[in-house]
Amino acid sequence: MGPPGTKRRKNPAAVSVSEQRNGSSKSRIASSSREDEKRIREAIVLWKAPATTLNYFCRELGSTLLDAGQRLWTRKFLVLVVVLVVALASAACSVSGPHQQSVRFLQKRFFWCAYWVGLGILSSVGLGTGLHTFLLYLGPHIASVTLAAYECGTLRFPEPPYPEEIVCPDRKSVV
Repeated sequence: MGPPGTKRRKNPAAVSVSEQRNGSSKSRIASSSREDEKRIREAIVLWKAPATTLNYFCRELGSTLLDAGQRLWTRKFLVLVVVLVVALASAACSVSGPHQQSVRFLQKRFFWCAYWVGLGILSSVGLGTGLHTFLLYLGPHIASVTLAAYECGTLRFPEPPYPEEIVCPDRKSVV
């Protein structure tokens, strides 16, 4: 030991080992191995290594399905409710009766909403321009309103949001 108030120097070999563990040597080794792993991952493509790619795909698919199954198993009540609702809806669609008019109305609304949600999802993929938004949303709407206005002779339609067909208003109510 040295005089009081002075720190004892560490063994130079021990210092370099600890610096390697905590310092820049470890990060250089880690970044080097990350770059090697990245190069290896980028080389695994379907047209260069089809067996390896399909092997990894099957493993990832199995892992994802297993995770989904475990999550569904933890939410048994919700799964039961969804299954019952789907079974009731299926029964209501297949059994004939006076409720079929309401079923057709609900189906029509459901598919209309699903159509617009699907268009919204397609629009959000970001194709790089606003052209896809025009083609999906504005173009068909402008065309249908223009054609209906030309046929009806007015823009005073009775019901927005428009159903499948734009119904012309009565001639008496148009001023």
